[in-house]
Amino acid sequence: MKKWSGGMCIVALAVILVLRYSLIGIQPQKQSAYDFFRNHPTSDSQMKDSGTVKKVSKPLKKPPLKDIEGLSDLYASKNISEEESKALLVWAHMRMLLSRNDTFPETADGVKEASIAWKDLLSTIEKEKASKFSNSNNSNNKNCPYSVSTLDKTAMSDGVILELPCGLVGDSSITLVGIPNGQNGSFQIELVGSQLSGEPTPPINLHFNVSLPGDNMTEEPFIVQNTWTSEAGWGKEERCPAHGSASIIKVDGLVLCNEQIARSSVEDNLNVSHPTSDMFTNGSRESAHGSVSFPFVEGNPFTATLWVGLEGFHMTINGRHETSFAYREKLEPWSVNRVKVAGGLDLLSALAKGLPVSEDNDLVVEVEHLKAPSVSRKRLILLIGIFSSGNNFERRMALRRSWMQYEAVRSGDVAVRFFIGLHKNNQVNYELWREAQAYGDIQLMPFVDYYSLIALKTVAICIFGTKILPAKFIMKTDDDAFVRIDEVLSSLKGKAPNGLLYGLISFKSAPHRDKDSKWYISTEEWPPASYPPWAHGPGYIISRDIAKFIVRGHHERELKRVAADVNPIKGRISKHCHLKMWSAAYVGYEISLHLFQKCEFANSLVWKPLEFQGDTLEVNGVGEFVKKLLNASALGGLQAKMKQEWDVIAAVTLEAIWKARNNVVFGKCPFGQKRFTIILIIDHGLNNVIFVGDSSSGAGYYKLFKLEDVAMGIWIEQFKKSGQEVHYINDDRFHNAGCEPNYVLAHYQGPRKVLCLWETLHKEHQALCCE
Repeated sequence: MKKWSGGMCIVALAVILVLRYSLIGIQPQKQSAYDFFRNHPTSDSQMKDSGTVKKVSKPLKKPPLKDIEGLSDLYASKNISEEESKALLVWAHMRMLLSRNDTFPETADGVKEASIAWKDLLSTIEKEKASKFSNSNNSNNKNCPYSVSTLDKTAMSDGVILELPCGLVGDSSITLVGIPNGQNGSFQIELVGSQLSGEPTPPINLHFNVSLPGDNMTEEPFIVQNTWTSEAGWGKEERCPAHGSASIIKVDGLVLCNEQIARSSVEDNLNVSHPTSDMFTNGSRESAHGSVSFPFVEGNPFTATLWVGLEGFHMTINGRHETSFAYREKLEPWSVNRVKVAGGLDLLSALAKGLPVSEDNDLVVEVEHLKAPSVSRKRLILLIGIFSSGNNFERRMALRRSWMQYEAVRSGDVAVRFFIGLHKNNQVNYELWREAQAYGDIQLMPFVDYYSLIALKTVAICIFGTKILPAKFIMKTDDDAFVRIDEVLSSLKGKAPNGLLYGLISFKSAPHRDKDSKWYISTEEWPPASYPPWAHGPGYIISRDIAKFIVRGHHERELKRVAADVNPIKGRISKHCHLKMWSAAYVGYEISLHLFQKCEFANSLVWKPLEFQGDTLEVNGVGEFVKKLLNASALGGLQAKMKQEWDVIAAVTLEAIWKARNNVVFGKCPFGQKRFTIILIIDHGLNNVIFVGDSSSGAGYYKLFKLEDVAMGIWIEQFKKSGQEVHYINDDRFHNAGCEPNYVLAHYQGPRKVLCLWETLHKEHQALCCE
């Protein structure tokens, strides 16, 4: 008997081992980037339709992904060592995010251009490696100089007077000295953008055209500023003198057009219409066109300085500000590569200074002290992700030499990483690559670093802080911000570990509807009249659970199926109360059904899809109604894409939505004599799937949003609607524009000020600002 019992034990253990190894065999294993993004099975749940509950066993099919040109090239196998690939840790997790059907319109260009830049960079890296092995000096490496001039060379045949190897950064300036010679009646100054290999014509980031009337006394001189791209051609021109509202628009606090020009121009026109004897006695065309007012006069020398601000380019002529021009999308100053002049201008000299300078990492004495310290596998207290651009070398070095030297950073309790997209200039990318290898604190992004794509960096930081270097809290900041990490950590000690948004919070704000605004948001992008609470972008902190929620929503895009208790109902069309289909659109990961309801009087709630005729329509349950709705011919190709998935989506019902809003009683007309828009979003990026709201609601749009700080507020609102508690902690010591004593975070601090703030903290032992 004992032998028999022992044999049974052995058999039982063998079965357990077999089952154990079988289970291990299907455990998630280490995967390639491609497999990682496409292998997240969803769980089953109960569905309810037509009044019955049924178990759905088949997994939810993932929404289709976009086939973006160049994306596969960014993820092709490459000859990069394990050590070098540490700058690409987040890169491997970004593929699916970039492939979303509802991603930004600019993503396709950003990825396509990045693929070309990436190939060029890999080629340069290979050449550099080969030259080292062969002890050759045939390196293509060129330094990024602080200044370039034409004092010792002539303009090229195509009009290029200056080449800017690494673009422009904040406070860079270009000074020209010249004399208008009257030929062609005009002259032009252009900032030409970087040109990728294979790109036919580079963009023009700024076209500055000066028109002089010459001997024509009836015409007024003027300046026109514009941009040009091969895709869109010429943009909307901005003319100075401006005879309209342009004078009230400001860029970096400066008007688009000097008011003295506009005012004097009008006066000059009056003088030309009614000339005086003094005007002609002078015999000079100068007084007719007002050399005091208009800055350019034929035959008179001028000194013009074009400088780079935070929001736009500014032109100062003979010491007076004359024009400003806001940066346009994908035409930021970092991408400027050349300066050209053309037309009737005798150029005497040109000088560009304040250009981005990359340090020779081999010559930096304290490079080991500035390197990112190794981080143990334990969970960090805080991860700080910094938005930076490729050619902001000096800003990053200033941070490494200042607040990144806090003991909490050097000990590994806090990790700091820069998140940087690729540049269109290969020299900048190569310098950035060398910097990443030298300091180990840079994460490269697989897209060109356009401002319109910065929200992708926000998601990348959340990925890094949850999947790569797990942290209890995650902070986002900018490379021109000074962060007092000691104060941040001290403040976090008393804060809730979950559901936290901490920073300078805006509780009441509205979308900018002015198309000329840098922060313009159309009603299509955000229909509601207000935003949910959000923290200003120069610096805010979220808890880990929020970051995980964002990663699940945007990256893994799992759909948690929700069962709903729905009783079978029947609806009847009433002439007093009816619903009309407004629009339906398939946008990748969400289906939006917008319905107008017009109620005068009714005792019951009814539906009337567009394709049905007659006074009555009976439907047994809302699931059947929506099925018929999806089959409506008015929806075009929508039903074909969603038909196979409807069995698992049917649980999200209009009845559940109707019940959820204000706890109204289903079957009644709840909104009185009010026009109301119901928005049903079946979102594959959300765990909770359902949103109920009207056109005045601020919630329910769980998607990529180009204003990254507002986007974070929107996502946190969704986190809150999922049933989680959110703690909004406002701290006015986070300064989003400038510095004040006793700051925790100061923004718009250049490299010199950042180093000064660090030195002041150590000398004075208090948070004082630097002028």
